[in-house]
Parts: sequence; C-alpha cells; structure tokens
Amino acid sequence: MRVLGWAYRLGEGVEADLAQAADWWRRGAAAGNSYCMMWYSQRLFSGEGVEKDPTAALAWLERSGERGNYWAVRDLGHLYDEGWHGIPRDERKATYWKRKALAFNDDEARGWLAAHGLLE
Repeated sequence: MRVLGWAYRLGEGVEADLAQAADWWRRGAAAGNSYCMMWYSQRLFSGEGVEKDPTAALAWLERSGERGNYWAVRDLGHLYDEGWHGIPRDERKATYWKRKALAFNDDEARGWLAAHGLLE
C-alpha cells in the first residue's frame, strides 16, 4: 500500500492519480503502517487528492509519531512549536515531541530543548 501510494503519486508504472495515492495511503494507515499514516496525514493537511481535514490529519500524524516514525515525530515538534496548518502553537506538546525526537539523536530537538531550558 505504501509503494502503490507512491506509484500513483509520482505516476510510476501507472497514470498519476493523487486521489488513488491518498486512498492507498489511507488503506495502509488503517492497516497500521506508520509511513502511510504520515503521508496520508500530509494529504489531509494539503487537500491533495482528498478534502482538507486538519483534525483528521493531526490525528493520523500523531498516531504515526506514537508508533515511532521519526519523520512524524520531527514534524509534530515543528507543528506545535510553530503552529502549522492552523493548529495552534502549544509549547507543552512541542516539548513532548521534541523530547521524543531525542531518542533519534535529533540535534535540532536537542538545541530547541536547550534553548527553552528543558534539556536534562
């Protein structure tokens, strides 16, 4: 499902179809694939191939992050720090995700936590 989503997104071996790409990632997300969760959330945020739905997008991105997807964890730290996609800034949630990013040895998260006096 992950690979089929990219095939339709990029038009590799099939005609490009953003709705099909989103649908394959939705199916993969529902089956528990953290990368599909992340990519489907990006489609929901952007409205690419699906109707925009920031609430559902955030829920899928958080599920991906909780499953340990580094890219989702990193995006969530930025999202809550900067207030992306109309989601309000939330320093408590940004701190939560930045601390999770430390498990991946993320230097940007380490710097952010240090700058906020939160590095232990």
